[in-house]
Amino acid sequence: MMVNLRFRDETLSDSFEREGYAIVRRGPGEPLSMLRDLITSRPVRLGEGIYYSLMSNSFEDNMEIAVQVRAALDGILDRIFIRHQAYNPSFLIKPPRVHQEFMLHQDWCFTDTDCFRMGTVWVPLCDVDESNGCLTVVPKSHRAFRTFISGNLHTARIPMAHLPEGTVRPLPMRFGDVLIFNPLVFHGSFPNDSEQARAIATVNVLPQGAPFCYYHQRTHSEIDRMALEENAVLKGLPDLVAGRIPDDAERQTISYIHSMPTADQLTDRLAGL
Repeated sequence: MMVNLRFRDETLSDSFEREGYAIVRRGPGEPLSMLRDLITSRPVRLGEGIYYSLMSNSFEDNMEIAVQVRAALDGILDRIFIRHQAYNPSFLIKPPRVHQEFMLHQDWCFTDTDCFRMGTVWVPLCDVDESNGCLTVVPKSHRAFRTFISGNLHTARIPMAHLPEGTVRPLPMRFGDVLIFNPLVFHGSFPNDSEQARAIATVNVLPQGAPFCYYHQRTHSEIDRMALEENAVLKGLPDLVAGRIPDDAERQTISYIHSMPTADQLTDRLAGL
């Protein structure tokens, strides 16, 4: 039996289950304004790609960022969800004048996604649209395949133009809006053609009681599901990306053959949903 995230608003729950995402419009401004100021004032070195705080800072800095993100988002999350758990508070910045799209992909799984439905909370710290890198999604694609994504279970990366017209849905949002999406829904973002960086705060949300875990490919036909301690990703995301896993993690081996679908395969599956 699948345990779903519990939303206080049934219309949000219906959208999240059916489409793979839901948007809460115009949330409280003051905590997010403070978070925006804290994040945009941090000294970060922007390159040509997206800056991800969990990949760029020490554990101590990531803990400080986590406290700031939680302080801004905890009250908002309590108004959206009933009995949830939050992990991996962080932020991302898309630099200005990045003229490449972020291709459609799926994010890492951090729970038993055969039994629990997790979500990613994505909070823009400025207005976002097609000119500065708003998110795009492929509705219903979280139901297209049984997939586990991690550091060595790689996601497909599909250019938006490779799917039929109308398949990819842009999600313009105002500062104060909150997006919740299933990490297995295919999503990407437009280029940031503006002169300003686009910053967002994010956190993973699990149903109460869902395990916090990580998947690692063991053999061609087996993967390990490993229990993680609460701050494991804040401590060592680069290690997980590089394939280095905790030696003492409790593991469960499950049968699974990983594949990365093509644009045509995704299109075919969507037609049957």
